[in-house]
Amino acid sequence: MAAKGADGANLSVVVHKAGDLRLENRPVPEPGPNEVLLKMHSVGICGSDVHYWTHGRIGDFVVKNPIVLGHEASGTVVKVGSAVTKLKTDQKPFDSAWILNYQVMAFEVTK
Repeated sequence: MAAKGADGANLSVVVHKAGDLRLENRPVPEPGPNEVLLKMHSVGICGSDVHYWTHGRIGDFVVKNPIVLGHEASGTVVKVGSAVTKLKTDQKPFDSAWILNYQVMAFEVTK
C-alpha cells in the first residue's frame, strides 16, 4: 500500500542537496491542459536518483532547488487536462519513465 501524507498531500522523497534527503508532504498538483494526474501504485528508485542524493548532480544537471526523486512509476489516471484526448480517467496500469515520485502527480503528455 502506498503511503499517504496528512490532509491528502503527497508523501514524497525530496533531495535538497548532496546528502540531504527528506520525506515531505507535497500538495496534489492540478493538471494543466496537456497533462494528466496519476495516482501512483509503485515507484522505483534508480541509479540516477541515488546519484542526485549522494553527489547533488548527474552530468551537467546540478541540484539547485529541491527535486522529488523517483521517475520510474506505475499508476492510474485520475484526471486529464482539457487538451488530452488519448488518455482517460481510470485508465490503468499506466507506466512511464521520467516522471516524478508523487503518489498523485501531473505530467505533460502528447495529446
